[in-house]
Amino acid sequence: TGDGWVSFFAHLDTVPHEGPIEVVREDGVFRSRGETILGADNKAAVTVLMELALRHAALPTETGIEVVFTVAEEDGLRGAKELDLGALHAPFGYVLDHASPIGEVITSAPTYQRLVAEFIGAEAHAGIRPEDGHSAIAAAAVAVAGMPMGRLDEETTANVGVIQGGTASNVVAGHCRIEAEARSLDDERAAATMTTMVDACTWAASERGCDVEVDVTEIFRAYRVGSSAAPVKLARAALERLGIEPREVATGGGSDAN
Repeated sequence: TGDGWVSFFAHLDTVPHEGPIEVVREDGVFRSRGETILGADNKAAVTVLMELALRHAALPTETGIEVVFTVAEEDGLRGAKELDLGALHAPFGYVLDHASPIGEVITSAPTYQRLVAEFIGAEAHAGIRPEDGHSAIAAAAVAVAGMPMGRLDEETTANVGVIQGGTASNVVAGHCRIEAEARSLDDERAAATMTTMVDACTWAASERGCDVEVDVTEIFRAYRVGSSAAPVKLARAALERLGIEPREVATGGGSDAN
């Protein structure tokens, strides 16, 4: 690497699951036996790095290897955000956390902004005095209908993933919550998309006689690494040495690399 060190990263947590994980091997492939996750994200990378460390300890090379394991990656990269990069020797490193054919090198990943909107209306009996109520669900529905959704361009996506509200079918809903997100490889595009989503919430609340509280959080920031950057050149050389064609790609997902 030039400085004699290189770092490798993997996270220890998986997405939530219920029940024990049972793994079977079929035709040389490990799969989940039941209804739970397999947990290869990111146990596969942890296994690779443990083997790498064992081999390096048995047969040391001139290049020093740092192995870093983080927690809470699935919950907003919280572990990586607490990492003291100044404690590492390596000038750069590699995060193993991408479900794709071997050979892909992720050189760009998005900014991710999350929106939580709480619509507050006025409850009333839906069959006796509906005109006295202001439906928070109706306001949320109008807001969602006015939001950009899906793939907006080659680098940008938006989504509403959760909507919760109301207490009973005969009650005009006094509360409704939505959770949404905007992602883009371009910081400004992510921010502009989120602004549109926030504006949709405030306009809808006003139109339906409701209040709304909106919270926007940037979970992680985009990055781009050029083909001439040292980490990319080293990765390409390593793959080519193994007879694997390297492919530089962008992803819409985040990882500890962000």
